[in-house]
Amino acid sequence: MSKPAVLAVSLFSSPGAVADNFHTLARSLARQCDLSIVTSRLIADRPVPALRQACYLDFTKSRPLRWLDPRQWAAMIQLSRRRLYDLLFLYSEHPLHVLVDSAARARRMLFWCLDPAPHSQSATTTATTYEVAKRVLMRRADRVVVACDALRRDVTERYRVPPERVITSFHGTLDNLVYPDLETSGRDIDVLFFGRLESYKGVDVLVEAVRILRARPATQDLRVTIAGTGPFRVPPAPGTTLLNRYVPDRDLAQLVARARVVVMPYRDATGSQVPQTAFTYGTPVIASAVGCLSEYVRDGMNGLLVPPNDPGSLAGALQRLLGDTALWAKFSAGAREAARETFSNDTLTAQLLSRALE
Repeated sequence: MSKPAVLAVSLFSSPGAVADNFHTLARSLARQCDLSIVTSRLIADRPVPALRQACYLDFTKSRPLRWLDPRQWAAMIQLSRRRLYDLLFLYSEHPLHVLVDSAARARRMLFWCLDPAPHSQSATTTATTYEVAKRVLMRRADRVVVACDALRRDVTERYRVPPERVITSFHGTLDNLVYPDLETSGRDIDVLFFGRLESYKGVDVLVEAVRILRARPATQDLRVTIAGTGPFRVPPAPGTTLLNRYVPDRDLAQLVARARVVVMPYRDATGSQVPQTAFTYGTPVIASAVGCLSEYVRDGMNGLLVPPNDPGSLAGALQRLLGDTALWAKFSAGAREAARETFSNDTLTAQLLSRALE
């Protein structure tokens, strides 16, 4: 039986989570279908073995007028209409995906909505533009994909999409953060936060939780690392290392492998690859019980869930886990099992393709 022909599209103007997610997804799709892609030149140097065809568009935040180049659009339209695809897969609610959908020839359209509701304190103009595109793509799609059941409820209630048209598919582990050779025996970081420093990620909650713990004799020597850039400014504190810069993939993976706990004190959340990356290295996660985090982190199995906006609860969970060697070992084993079983990219992609094409 021949493999289904799939055209996967994801447009973005800067490196980051969407770029990494799409590249990981494309690699897995290419192993299971006859795959062509339309995406940003930002990832043109990342290999996708077994890829049939690719169209890389040259567009970055520093060169926005490149989208006006008719040669780029001609190349995209030529690839999208070269054959009748079994599936057009639009990854993210980028406004230009509406135009790609209008141009492509495909029997079915699958739309992965990354953020059914905008994060708190999102830029108004950007959020409004994406909201319009989101509604159009949801209306046109044969199936809408979201990253967890909590988001599935958001889509069916907020956008009135019939439940039978909505697919839940967890995000898998990012390929670019998996380094099998990294050692995990030297856990010299007690608490690690990594990612963009945004208000909705609750970095201030973590800072207050650390202050509480430093006032307690058992945790006064807590070793904390915060890695990332963004608008939130982390105040200096004894015992806290701030890496306020871009951290290369291998260096970031090394931090995770050195950490005893990864924390996610988010106020709200959609999909995330932070737990998956932590689990790959057997690092338990303590996260707020919001969005997909409530489903990705299994409370009492590979980490702990705490209420959002509650530094006291976060401090208590950290002290409990860091002070109990047997509990940490149990959660670490559970984390590795989740990385193998729950967040396997090939398994998740096979299930997604089956449901999209059924």
